Amino acid sequence: MLAVLACLLVLTSGCRALGFRGTVDETQARDLLATAAGLAASGQVDRLCELAASDASTCPDSLIDYSMLVPASGPTIACVVPAPDTGPLRHGQVLVLEGVDANDHAYITEFVVFDDGETVGVLDPVFWNGLTIASYSEDTVTWRFDSSSTTCDRGGLPVEPAVS
Repeated sequence: MLAVLACLLVLTSGCRALGFRGTVDETQARDLLATAAGLAASGQVDRLCELAASDASTCPDSLIDYSMLVPASGPTIACVVPAPDTGPLRHGQVLVLEGVDANDHAYITEFVVFDDGETVGVLDPVFWNGLTIASYSEDTVTWRFDSSSTTCDRGGLPVEPAVS
């Protein structure tokens, strides 16, 4: 019995060490959004990047470009779709957000929450920046900052063939 418990402990703690990426559920994604919105509302935008996944690189640049446009209120969620079961964001969640920034410009942002193998984090927690996924394949994700999400309309992120 003790050996079985030891094996379970190794399996559950060792999975992350081996780069296992767990499935992120909608509740986790909504909780991270609530934290991001709370930080923005309280003027702590400098702490937003703490919510970013360790391999995410867009947050520091977004803070430089968008920190003066912090919305007066949090976003609304237009839809929630699971990330595909393959590719860099596999088993994550995409919350498609809508709102208005401090300059009264409407934005649509895809708030992507995923497990990077080390932690569950957000691709870019600067939720008013208009970040959307331009294309998604088994090995790459490309982005754009133009509030042009069609994820809700498509019902998810289509996986394109891998580039060879």
